[in-house]
Amino acid sequence: MKIRKRQERRVPNLLLVFYFTLLVVFLSYFFTSYMAYKRLSEEHRALEKAIEEKKKEIQEKEREVERLQRIIKAIEQEELLKKSSLEATDTTQEASE
Repeated sequence: MKIRKRQERRVPNLLLVFYFTLLVVFLSYFFTSYMAYKRLSEEHRALEKAIEEKKKEIQEKEREVERLQRIIKAIEQEELLKKSSLEATDTTQEASE
């Protein structure tokens, strides 16, 4: 009878070891997957932040370009006005002579 009890005990012990091994494998898979998810989510957040910063830089540069274009147009208009006024004064001087 004692021999049978020992054999019967071994089977549950093996089942316990098997279940414990399955639990360890599952937990290790879960934690590695979770760590990979955390790493990827942090990288994603960093990339989104970098993209937003680049968008802001581009918008600022576009505003600067528009401002410079307005300044250039104003300067060109002033030059045209000066040329036309010089030509007008030249023609009036020539006409008066």
